[in-house]
Amino acid sequence: MVKIGYMHSRFGPAKERQIEVWKQILEECDEIWLGIANPLREMCKKWPDFPKDLKQDLVRARDSKNNPYSYRERVELIYKKLKELNVDITRVKILPHFGYYEQDKWKDFMPPKKESVIYVLSEYPHHDHKIKVYKKEGWKVKVIKP
Repeated sequence: MVKIGYMHSRFGPAKERQIEVWKQILEECDEIWLGIANPLREMCKKWPDFPKDLKQDLVRARDSKNNPYSYRERVELIYKKLKELNVDITRVKILPHFGYYEQDKWKDFMPPKKESVIYVLSEYPHHDHKIKVYKKEGWKVKVIKP
């Protein structure tokens, strides 16, 4: 069994499909780490050299209308949902998640590479790019199609 299953999203509130992935991770792993994407709810200050459509996708994801909850509120929403699902909270870590183009912030928040699998619910164009980056950086990645 893999020690850590890691998934990140805005989780504000978690969607049914995301909850299905949580359940899958809990079946396949000892622990589940949930990274709250864009924890500071801010637009990226330095965009990498991304194509226009990818930048538009990231702007949409970071728009305050699509990300109205604070980090603290999203943590509370996640714990409330996990409690409803009768999940053993000792198996759960919730932490900030910074984008795959903000790698300088990863060291304190990403799971150890040798002990984890990153689960990516592949729904948007920027997910394909992050999958490539995670694999290049040495993480195992499990892609979940919608």
